[in-house]
Parts: sequence; C-alpha cells; structure tokens
Amino acid sequence: MPTNKRFLNTPEAAQYIGRHRSTLDKWREAKIILPFYRQGKAIRYDTDDLDRYMTSIKIEPIAYGCPQVSRASGC
Repeated sequence: MPTNKRFLNTPEAAQYIGRHRSTLDKWREAKIILPFYRQGKAIRYDTDDLDRYMTSIKIEPIAYGCPQVSRASGC
C-alpha cells in the first residue's frame, strides 16, 4: 500500500514492511534493526529507513538476469 507520508507510526510502519506491530515494538525495545524517532510518547519511522531495511533483506536468485536457465548452459 503506497503512502505519501514520510514518517509513519508503528502500525503503519509494520504494515509498510509486512511485519507485525509487536515485532517493531520488540526491535525498538532492544534498539536493533530499525532506526526510529521519539518525540514525547510518539514513535515515528522514516520510510527511507524502512526502504533500506527491505533492500537489506533482499535475496537475489543465482540465475538473476538469465533469460533461460538450463542445467547445461549454467548462464
């Protein structure tokens, strides 16, 4: 679901990256995985950081870019 908002609250950020809100809560408590902003009680995640996280977990297949993979050709 695309959004034009740059800063998302926890439920929005969780949906943005396909995780459960409780996962982001645990990561934030442990201060791991995602940077966040706190202003008083408000927690916000920058969509640029969320995009970088998604890019960091991307796995490229071995045959990425091969028009056709066969055992003989090996690309």
